[in-house]
Amino acid sequence: MKILLINPNYTEKLKYGRERYYIRSGSRWTHEDVKLRWARPHYLPFPFSLAYSAALLKNKGFDVQAIDAVALNIREAELLMMVKEINPDLVFFEVTFPTADRDIIFSRALKDSGLAFLAVGGYHITACSEELTKNGLAADIFLKGDYEFKLCECAELIRDNKYNGGKFISNVSNVVDSSLDSLPMPLRDIFPSNNFSYPDIYWDGFCQFRPAIQMQSSRGCFFQCSFCLPGQLGSRGVKFRTFSVTRIVDEIKLVKNRYKAREIYFDDDDFCADRKRTISICEALNDAGLDIKWSCMCNIINLDDAIIEQMANSGCIGIKFGIESGSKRILQGMDKPVDFKKTEDIIRTCRLHRIKTHATFAVGFLNEGKEDIDETVSLAKKMDFDSMQLSTLVAFPGTEFYNDKESLGLPPGSSEPSLGNLTAIRKRMVLMILFSKIFSILWWRRHMYVVFRTLSGVGLSYSFSQITGIIIDESARKIS
Repeated sequence: MKILLINPNYTEKLKYGRERYYIRSGSRWTHEDVKLRWARPHYLPFPFSLAYSAALLKNKGFDVQAIDAVALNIREAELLMMVKEINPDLVFFEVTFPTADRDIIFSRALKDSGLAFLAVGGYHITACSEELTKNGLAADIFLKGDYEFKLCECAELIRDNKYNGGKFISNVSNVVDSSLDSLPMPLRDIFPSNNFSYPDIYWDGFCQFRPAIQMQSSRGCFFQCSFCLPGQLGSRGVKFRTFSVTRIVDEIKLVKNRYKAREIYFDDDDFCADRKRTISICEALNDAGLDIKWSCMCNIINLDDAIIEQMANSGCIGIKFGIESGSKRILQGMDKPVDFKKTEDIIRTCRLHRIKTHATFAVGFLNEGKEDIDETVSLAKKMDFDSMQLSTLVAFPGTEFYNDKESLGLPPGSSEPSLGNLTAIRKRMVLMILFSKIFSILWWRRHMYVVFRTLSGVGLSYSFSQITGIIIDESARKIS
């Protein structure tokens, strides 16, 4: 039985040879970006759940294939033709909130082409399966929650002629156990496709060495921020789940030997959620003598000087963390625990250990006013991080933030009516923060080590292509 896992690529032509596209599978936050039509995305997350599913299916004897159309820059029509040529018995893809209308159209095209079975999953299926069904999503199987094992079970039912037909909707409580070791190693060798095995194509611009391989060491987060889709919808009540330290070390050995990884990026919801576990990972990396650089996403509230030193001694060269807003009032409203003084101290400690820091901010919270935005800009200017990200906040179905906006009659991606256009506000904020950094000689002196390490570890040409991609994305957001 042949099973095809896909990550569809929906594009919209813009002026000057550019196009709008969507980052989908592998990302906590499906979002749109802009690039040159012939270029690959400057940020491309590894589709972990697809790859875990592929490994499970292969272990059960299925002929499993994959097409990551976003990574390969394949348009809808071409992808549909490829599906017809492969002629699979079952196709699976993740449905997302920003692309739901296009997903519905594409699902109908797949079924009209003669496809026997179509399965769908992801956060948006977990939150809105009934609504999507009413709107015409032409799927046979709807998988809520963690879909990896359920997808494999459904494939076995179809193979063994035990599938009874009709729509199958998995239990909303479906979740991988607290020990994630039940998941096999992700099947990286068939991504972005079976005919083009190139795991190094997946890239997070935060990384400082190539090849950089993305891994997961855990899922979930103890904090339940009102806007966080994975935190509220991804774990189904099990707030934090982990791979064992032994499994983590084994996977690092694998990707280092097979793909010549020079850096590991732990793309967790909160890598440092459990202090003892973080220390155990650091000790295990040292004991294994792997001599590999690594970076991670974590909540800064869980960090202190001692644990940062241990992380640095085991190869950590980068930490991402979410601040979100410079307004304490806004942070309290979203249940986000951030201590500004501690954050500044942690950034300073990271710099002493030559660990790159990346702060994330957002704009578009409920009841956010001009004073709150000014406080965010002021805080970002003051903090001495190496890089940052400022996102336009979208309320995803299934979150408290979405429910609050819906009760007030506000669109998911809108700002407070008094503020005006959210995209324009974000652009002004980015420019104000950016100019405060790049025109500061002191900032360059303090952060030159990270700049040169990245240029050396990634390469001048690749660094230039990344910077160009970011500039194109930022400058083209106003183009329609």
